[in-house]
Amino acid sequence: MAAEDSPYDIEQYTRWTAATTLMITAGDKDPRYKPLAEAMQRSLQYVQVKLTAKGPEFDDMVADVRQLCEPY
Repeated sequence: MAAEDSPYDIEQYTRWTAATTLMITAGDKDPRYKPLAEAMQRSLQYVQVKLTAKGPEFDDMVADVRQLCEPY
């Protein structure tokens, strides 16, 4: 199966992983970012376990991340 035929969006997953890693680092340096880092990490772990970024549970996690981003 070619990468373009994959049901998984590898580029999006890679970007989300990188953003999560940056937020974890930021959260370690500044406690204001800790809740956002934790929310992003939960959503990333969901994808790693379920192998999908779809469904109501994931959508709720992304909504939480977006809500935590609003002040910034």
